[in-house]
Amino acid sequence: MFIAMDPPKHSEQRRTVAPAFGPSKVERMRADVVARTSALFDTLPAGTPLDWVSSVSMELTTQMLAIMFDFPWEERDKLNHWSNIGGNICVERENARRHLSFGYGIHRCVGARVAEMQLIALISVIQKRRLRVNVIEAPEIVPACFVRGYNKIMVELERY
Repeated sequence: MFIAMDPPKHSEQRRTVAPAFGPSKVERMRADVVARTSALFDTLPAGTPLDWVSSVSMELTTQMLAIMFDFPWEERDKLNHWSNIGGNICVERENARRHLSFGYGIHRCVGARVAEMQLIALISVIQKRRLRVNVIEAPEIVPACFVRGYNKIMVELERY
């Protein structure tokens, strides 16, 4: 697992994937990310319980990974074990980019810029559609040492 590696193997693998996550490459993805996020929300019903992790988080993440790494679109669900949903993101926090959810130092998430862009697109789509995301059950937390994430978060979308 990449997150658990140390140099020199970690450095070698990071050097291989890092170019795909540079600022200019991420910027070129912005319009597509917004379009895909909007298209996903076209399919989500307001007032009906849904699992945010499988319906939104993992779907958007695996779409992005499949595109970036030219992975077969029909098999993108196989990419789920490569990605994890961060916990407690506080966007008002000073230096939010350095939030623990994206790690620190050599283990800072190589895809943090993409994740930040996806979060901005997601929040924008939710705001434009005037939606509230209400958590309706206690989330199921991933039992892991290296990441803090969720297996399931049942929500209901509400228009305001």
